[in-house]
Amino acid sequence: MDTVCPIDVKCPSQISALLRPPSPPQVQEYYEKLIAERECRGLQVKQNCYLGKGVYANLDFEEGELVLKDQMLVGSQHPSNKIDCLVCSFCFYFIGSIELQIGRKLYLKSLGASTSNGCDKAMHIPKYHGAADSSSEKDDSFNNGHQNLDECASSSSGNKVSLPNEVVESLLNGEMTLPHSNKFPLPSAMACPGGCAEAYYCR
Repeated sequence: MDTVCPIDVKCPSQISALLRPPSPPQVQEYYEKLIAERECRGLQVKQNCYLGKGVYANLDFEEGELVLKDQMLVGSQHPSNKIDCLVCSFCFYFIGSIELQIGRKLYLKSLGASTSNGCDKAMHIPKYHGAADSSSEKDDSFNNGHQNLDECASSSSGNKVSLPNEVVESLLNGEMTLPHSNKFPLPSAMACPGGCAEAYYCR
């Protein structure tokens, strides 16, 4: 004898309504709302009696023009790329300043850190101009970052031409301004609210 679920007996009409597929107008309304929210210009979803649902263009697009940009579901910056780029840990937008980006790259390279080393240790970078911390914390973080990254140093670093430490530190601390860098402003770097020394955000 088949077992009957008590809910099936008590709520047959509600269950039937939940399992009933939406009507074509409801489906069309859903897709139109979705396209409007994502600002997909020139696109529409239509039902074709032979091919089913499809995405159609109702405008002429130029060659190379962006047609559809979907929202990012999940993303992560590769540890080796953190040597080259200081970006927001949420949206991956460049943050800080042009001087900070260059100074940070020079600082890490001066330690022998390389994108090809594949060091698995956490890369704690020094605090810099723009992150909301006291000067003493800035110095401590600078020293800690030096020690952590020194372990990732490359053994083949004898052919490099290094700049004076004062120049690199002045770039990191915002004391040196490069020509025309004010034409390329970047969002301020916000330290991680959780207190980690590895993640920074643009807002």
